[in-house]
Amino acid sequence: MSILGEYNPFRVKKSSRDSNSAYVPASKFRFHPAAEAELTEAAEWYETQREVLGLDFVASVRHRIFLVLENPQRWRLFQGTRRVLVGRFPYAIVYREISPDEIEIVAITSSGDRSTGSKGKS
Repeated sequence: MSILGEYNPFRVKKSSRDSNSAYVPASKFRFHPAAEAELTEAAEWYETQREVLGLDFVASVRHRIFLVLENPQRWRLFQGTRRVLVGRFPYAIVYREISPDEIEIVAITSSGDRSTGSKGKS
């Protein structure tokens, strides 16, 4: 079983926002299959380094995705995608807007070497 298990920590309920808001939040997101595999691989690697670290990684990714959903245009657009760093972990979430209310996570990519090991991703 993967580190994500049966529970999907990324399930999002549609939230209502003030219509006078300066931005339009997204209410849905989906993972490209490759991005989901990258998330699982990274979480499992962190879990082998220290118990619960994989879950901490997933929680950090989840937190950043919720920030993106609040304001998808907050991060700079580059060649059709945007990128947000994953807090204390050397990873970034690369996403694109599919529609005004939906984003697609296209990659969970390393933004540098992992501090504890030689297994870096490029």
